[in-house]
Amino acid sequence: MSGLARWDGAAWQPLGSGTDGGSVAALAGLNGAVVAGGQFSSIGGKGYSNFAVYGCPPAAPCPADFNADGSLNPDDLSDYINAYFDTPAGAGADFNADGIVNPDDLSDFINAFFDGCP
Repeated sequence: MSGLARWDGAAWQPLGSGTDGGSVAALAGLNGAVVAGGQFSSIGGKGYSNFAVYGCPPAAPCPADFNADGSLNPDDLSDYINAYFDTPAGAGADFNADGIVNPDDLSDFINAFFDGCP
């Protein structure tokens, strides 16, 4: 298994091409990926030295996904507008993080919303 494997529910399978013959001493999960640490100079044929992340990188955050449900839709626009006009002073609506809630925040949010997510 070249120092690194995955369990498929019935048997151990290689995880990529494994390590370069070194050893993996620690594993952890991070944002849907596996993080490996140990004494190796490559994992999966890539030149990682003693630390590697195996899996997909997390998606870039979308600032206009105001309710953080993973989808940009009219609910985000509605939720932001409600927060903007809510009291005290638009709690949570400081979109540009300048310390005050004002029309610039509303404009910046609307622009981000219509620009969409990466």
